[in-house]
Amino acid sequence: MQNYTAEEFATLLTRSFVRYQPRVVYDVDDKGQRILEFILPNPEFPRFSVSLQTTEIRKQVDRCTLWMGQAQIAASMDPELAIPAIEEIISDRVVAILRYKNQDAYDNHHPTDKAQWLYQLTEDEDDDSAALEEMKARLSTKPSFGEKLSGKMVGVFEIIRWSGNEIIQR
Repeated sequence: MQNYTAEEFATLLTRSFVRYQPRVVYDVDDKGQRILEFILPNPEFPRFSVSLQTTEIRKQVDRCTLWMGQAQIAASMDPELAIPAIEEIISDRVVAILRYKNQDAYDNHHPTDKAQWLYQLTEDEDDDSAALEEMKARLSTKPSFGEKLSGKMVGVFEIIRWSGNEIIQR
């Protein structure tokens, strides 16, 4: 595994995705450690931009957290995997489903933290297409009495990917 400083890592990411006009922001956390945030704007759907945050510890980039909009794609990811993971997202091969408690929460962009599903569309044995279609079919049905009581599978569900979104209200 190669070690990068925050500047080296930012340069590598920026060069890899220069056509998207990425932004890099540096900050310092409450422990005095440098934080790097790399933002890859989505030109068509700004709400689904990609952001990657990492902390520099002892002049080396540590684990990364990757987001697509409000969906956390990976936590504690090795920096070596950042570029391939971002490429998967912008190639439309990563799909996330966020759940909002109700229409108000959706309108204010406040998804529930616990309800998030991720699918990777790879066209090989690891492909999650069937599972994604199964979840969409489930969300398209009326909720059962038990689901209504528990509140887990009711609300507004937003299916997001780099190329757009789909809303299912249940």
